[in-house]
Amino acid sequence: MLRLTLLILALAGLASSLQVSSALRQPALTRRGAVGAPRLAPDVFMKSKEDREFEEWARQKKIASGVDPDEDFGTGRRVESSIYLVGGLVTVLVPVIAGTWAYNAGYLTPQ
Repeated sequence: MLRLTLLILALAGLASSLQVSSALRQPALTRRGAVGAPRLAPDVFMKSKEDREFEEWARQKKIASGVDPDEDFGTGRRVESSIYLVGGLVTVLVPVIAGTWAYNAGYLTPQ
């Protein structure tokens, strides 16, 4: 039994030594270049007249189709997620609590 335990520990140590860090997989020059590169905000670049016209046209098409162009989809997804969370908790907790109460009150008995 002791030999089997030692064998498993040795194999686990060998398996962990096979992992390669992501920093080692990239060449040194690209790592340094990515760290030193400044991050620019998305609105830094000036838009051409065609870009502005296209964005206005797309906005008008969304308004015409009944979609709010300024809608924040992230907020809607967070609300939907919280609704599903509450529904899931109710689905699980109500039967568990009711079953525990019924068992303790003597309405449910083991057969």
